[in-house]
Amino acid sequence: IYGPMLAAEVLAGDGGSGFLATKRPAGDILADFKTGGIHLEPTSDVATVAACGTLKNIYALGLGVLDGIQAGTNAKAAMTVRMAAELAAVLGKLQLDRSLAYSQCGLGDLLATGWGSTSYNHHIGIEIGGGETDGLSGEGLNSLMEIPSVIDIANFPILSSLHHIIVNKAPAEQFRDLINK
Repeated sequence: IYGPMLAAEVLAGDGGSGFLATKRPAGDILADFKTGGIHLEPTSDVATVAACGTLKNIYALGLGVLDGIQAGTNAKAAMTVRMAAELAAVLGKLQLDRSLAYSQCGLGDLLATGWGSTSYNHHIGIEIGGGETDGLSGEGLNSLMEIPSVIDIANFPILSSLHHIIVNKAPAEQFRDLINK
């Protein structure tokens, strides 16, 4: 299940939406979530939905980095657009459905996670942008460490730059350089 559904907001009764990826009939599961104010769209494309969820956690780190270096809202919006395009390109490289990059489980989840004040991955990105790189952990960081074993990130400038900043402890300020490329 992936989509814009930050836990704090769901628990506050604000609901959410996304995709329920399953190979099984989804009727009962969908009904259970509707009572909690969550609208889920069923899909059997488990691989693409899972990839979107993994990648948005990495990209949310980057949006947090921009906040940590105080790049501003314009820069963050421009980077979000670039991230959605790169997400689609990564899905294509993985031979998955590129169109889901612009759906609730792609861009929708990226916006909630990368712009949300209660998002853990966003918070970790802010820490990185502020110069803190030691002792941090989380889904986005773990995924960023593993992704080079799945695809060549050299062809994906955002992923590559984040990897360089976190693994090689490069200055977070260099992330700003990607905005206008």
